[in-house]
Amino acid sequence: MDLALKMPWVGVLVFFCAAMVPSESGDSCTANVILEPAIILRMIQMTIIQGNILEDMIMKAMKTGDNNKMIKGIKGLAIKDLVIVHIIPTLKEKNIVIVNLFLIVTVAGKSFIGGYMTITVGGEMDMTGMISCLPNGELIMKVTECKVVVKSCKTNLPSSMLPKIVNKFLDSTLGKVMPGVLCPAADLMMEKLKISFHTILAKKPIGSIGYIVYKVAEKPIVYTTHISLILKIQIEKKNGEPIQSECDPLPSDLPTKEGKSAAVFLPTQTVHTLMALYQEHLKTPVTKVKGSVPTSDQLKKMLPGAGLPAGKKLKIQLTHREYPLVSVSSTGNTIRTRIQASFLDVKRGNEVFSILMVHECSAGISIKQELLVISLKVGSCRTIEITSSAGDVSAAKKYMETVMDAAIPHMNGVMSKNPVPLPSLMNVTGTPDDAEFIFEDKMMAVYKPVEPYTSEELGKEIKKQCNAIKF
Repeated sequence: MDLALKMPWVGVLVFFCAAMVPSESGDSCTANVILEPAIILRMIQMTIIQGNILEDMIMKAMKTGDNNKMIKGIKGLAIKDLVIVHIIPTLKEKNIVIVNLFLIVTVAGKSFIGGYMTITVGGEMDMTGMISCLPNGELIMKVTECKVVVKSCKTNLPSSMLPKIVNKFLDSTLGKVMPGVLCPAADLMMEKLKISFHTILAKKPIGSIGYIVYKVAEKPIVYTTHISLILKIQIEKKNGEPIQSECDPLPSDLPTKEGKSAAVFLPTQTVHTLMALYQEHLKTPVTKVKGSVPTSDQLKKMLPGAGLPAGKKLKIQLTHREYPLVSVSSTGNTIRTRIQASFLDVKRGNEVFSILMVHECSAGISIKQELLVISLKVGSCRTIEITSSAGDVSAAKKYMETVMDAAIPHMNGVMSKNPVPLPSLMNVTGTPDDAEFIFEDKMMAVYKPVEPYTSEELGKEIKKQCNAIKF
């Protein structure tokens, strides 16, 4: 029996671009999210499990048309079991996505001849969709066909009554309920997916100092191996003011990894924009150097020609004059920063001396729980340049490296308390944080393995939803 329900279907991929804008060129950075069929399957499974999609879809189906009428000859009809044998997403070129679903549903009720009757039906659904883009840049996906094929039907009735009952069931139930239940399920499923995928695009806080926003820059491209989602990256200050950014485009041949079904690629220059956000918050007061309060007498010994006053307890205020720059090389990651060190009289608060210096420090860049964290290594900073209006201060190079060591814990604290959220894959897949992070000269990459549920695992979750579902 071949039952087809053709319907225009809009909104399947709106979850990709809740507030999408057309792509912009110029001062912007873009990320590329790669989704292979395995992660797409996992997302569909998570939607079914977490969204109570079975109950919702059946209740919606029963409220439309003739589906809410009691099946003739059967009272108290209820779904006793539902097994999804497989869900197979297939990606095709020309932006086509096909989802094949095979399920077995067992319904039961009181037969008109008396006694308890169960009927088990195996059905297959094929949905063919095409991704497109509206003139305003909003992404949609039209399902051009939703096709339901009944593959099998079994009942506990005596064999002498089987033909009559089966025919009645096929005519009065399968012909109306199966397409009415399964095809609207796709619409409901995508509504749930839209909610789940909103986490990818929603404005996310960078701790308490700013925000990061991922916006769809252009429509996703469907390849036979994956879906490519291009996102514009925007970093904002706490007041919503965007920080200007400029990045080289990502390479067209992004490296994939076997066994990693999802990946996020970002240009390394994104970190520069982040450091511009951090800049004003990295201002650091240093009240002790190697455990003691700095004094003007210490400086006079190092810099006798600077004309410093004697007997003053000092506080050193470090201010980043420009945002720190991150560099990547085969020997490691470094951050170079131009800092003004203001030596302030502790008692009066006035500046008695200042140094302008450039430091280069070893940097750590890591990912944990889909958060990007940057840190400086204590003891790694080297003074590259050092000047002062008071004259030659080169003799203070080593001392200023010690001052930087004293300041690093505060700077690291600022950056660790304000990590940068990446496009979230854990939230939409419910999988552990076992991502692999690679930081290169031009590109950062996060690779994540995602395993779909097995049929047995999915079956256990679905059974939890079946008991209370009734027509």
